[in-house]
Amino acid sequence: MRRFLLLSAALGLATADVHHYQGSVVAPPVLIYHVGGQYAPEDAPASYPPGNGRSFIKFSDLKFTRQKRVCTKEDDFCPGDAQYKDTAAMDVAILEHRHYGKVGVKMDNEATYYCCTERAISVGACNTTHLGHMLCSTPSGKCETEDGLMMVAQVTLPPLIREENSTAPTEAVFETTSKYPVTKTGYYYLFMSACDRDAGEVVVHGQTVWMNPWGYLPGTEWGNLPFFGSMAIIYLFIGLVWTGLMFRFM
Repeated sequence: MRRFLLLSAALGLATADVHHYQGSVVAPPVLIYHVGGQYAPEDAPASYPPGNGRSFIKFSDLKFTRQKRVCTKEDDFCPGDAQYKDTAAMDVAILEHRHYGKVGVKMDNEATYYCCTERAISVGACNTTHLGHMLCSTPSGKCETEDGLMMVAQVTLPPLIREENSTAPTEAVFETTSKYPVTKTGYYYLFMSACDRDAGEVVVHGQTVWMNPWGYLPGTEWGNLPFFGSMAIIYLFIGLVWTGLMFRFM
């Protein structure tokens, strides 16, 4: 019965935890994020394919492409052609909900800085070693935790303006064979931050896979399985009755 309930609910939600990025634009100093509910394998109420008892978050064919930014006079993040000839950086981070409050540095003026910029340095929110990166409220200022429940990877973006006849790539492909293993049940956040002022605008394509022990159905939807499964059985019964009556009175 539980297997039927899972199938009936998953038919409409199978792609719910395969999160797609279809040309999402990240412009400094902006962070974009996605949140999902994940069960740890030992806490999972079921284990079916394709999860097979595994729980993880995986990057799949993520590509980052730089493009020039349309600037205004008030824009502090307006690189010139010289900056577009250099590489730039972008941070990707995964963290458990209990570490969410560590993202960003809050100052006495109640302003919260999520990127280390010249302005953030001037008010003491970070130092020059963190310039162009995502900020966290940790002793080092870096987005890292002692228990390893925050994963941070840096993506190097190739130059936007290349030398003539250059065959260098124009996009950064974030390839990793490692998966972020979910060891504790709860909400998880995936952040992408374009804090490097020289990046211009970054266009994101690809997807992230959020796998629970039973498959792609989000952990937040598991509690709805009995309701949707019961509704599926009721609709099936009504459909069979309607079909029988239709043939009877034709």
